[in-house]
Amino acid sequence: MKAGYAKREDLFITSKLWNTDHAAEDVRPALEATLGDLHTSYLDLYLIHWPVTEPQKKGVRIDPGIRETWTAMEELVDMGLVKNIGVSNFSIRKLEEILSFCRIRPSVNQVEVHPIWRNDELIAYCNDHDIHHGTSIIAKSSNPCHIKSNLEDVLNFELAKEDYDRISAIDFQLRLVDGIRYLRLEGPYTSMNDLWDEDTTEAWRTRFINSIYKFPDMPTVQLSSGHRMPILGVSTWLKQNVQETVELSLRSGFRHIDVSSQRGNEAQIGAALLEVFSDWIVHRPDVWVTGKVDYLDLCLLPAHNNMTAFKAAWTTMEALVDEGKLRCIGLQDASIEQLAEVMGSARILPVINSVEVHPGNRNDALLAFCRCQGVHVMASSWPATAYMLQHKDVPALLRKPLVNNIARSMGKRPAQVLIRWALQHGTSVSPKAGSPEHVQGILDVLNWELSGDDYRAAD
Repeated sequence: MKAGYAKREDLFITSKLWNTDHAAEDVRPALEATLGDLHTSYLDLYLIHWPVTEPQKKGVRIDPGIRETWTAMEELVDMGLVKNIGVSNFSIRKLEEILSFCRIRPSVNQVEVHPIWRNDELIAYCNDHDIHHGTSIIAKSSNPCHIKSNLEDVLNFELAKEDYDRISAIDFQLRLVDGIRYLRLEGPYTSMNDLWDEDTTEAWRTRFINSIYKFPDMPTVQLSSGHRMPILGVSTWLKQNVQETVELSLRSGFRHIDVSSQRGNEAQIGAALLEVFSDWIVHRPDVWVTGKVDYLDLCLLPAHNNMTAFKAAWTTMEALVDEGKLRCIGLQDASIEQLAEVMGSARILPVINSVEVHPGNRNDALLAFCRCQGVHVMASSWPATAYMLQHKDVPALLRKPLVNNIARSMGKRPAQVLIRWALQHGTSVSPKAGSPEHVQGILDVLNWELSGDDYRAAD
């Protein structure tokens, strides 16, 4: 403008209110900061960028709510700081909410629209309610040639109707900007359906990712808390290459990561989770984690001979569930007596007891008690660990002739036979994986079963 190429009134300038500034008292300061940065006294259009507030709070409603933010936006129009107000990435239901109370109607809903996400239903709704639906194009380019061609070339021709109809008939649909980073188990958006108020986004996304990565169908077990836990996980017992192992495991189809704080590798595991989540291949609600992240799906309390201290620690665990920091709580290496003692006074019952279970120590009495009480058993102290292989005085089932004979007859490895036995025995298990071959070998056990004779022989 200073150079005289254009006057302010010839320009249409749009900006957006970010998620951190939705409170009524923050809306005007956020706009004034934008006006200062842009060296203009007003905006032609100001949009609420997402129906999301940050930091997010627990609950089924966003806080501050849309009404509070929209009312503050209307006041910007009254003050002459903004000519038009609108929204971005809003669903039909969320538009209906604004229309139910607004004094100034939204002028625009800027949304994702392209041949593989036509958004037909939303566009139709916006047209019917006099809301511009965002199919004016905002091209992104910093290349001078692209800028020139975007401005000149596309305005000088039209697609033939036949070509337009063919492009519009593309069957494959995929929302590319799906807002997955805003999903949290504690709300307000726990799923794509909550955020977009429809079920097609999640369905197409899942179909697309599975077609690329060919993830296995991971079986789960329902715990007494109502949560479902993948029965096959990967242990992070090893100290070397932990980040690479966890990343590979998740990208290969594992959805259960078993973390031990004693190994001192939680930072590497956290880095792996962030890397995979940032790729949007897997999102947090899909992964069951026992360890140190934003919240834990499961935390296990080791058994203690001092029952007074043991029960006091369990009460603390219950409080962490109430605070939303833990989803499920359980015990580790608890005997029948210890389980009964805790369950006799617990407000929240343990959903899991992680104990030693393998063909060399079936732990039948404890297993039967847990099943009777609705406590799932997670098999631990695996005989396939490096310790057992390196110490010849420790009986290692991996070296047992029976296990090796079964493995050879099936074209499998002894460790796979033991993992498969644990699953058929009704326990979940998180073997240790130290290489890509181990990861794939563990996942392979989902594709076959031990015969009845082999299972009974190993048992």
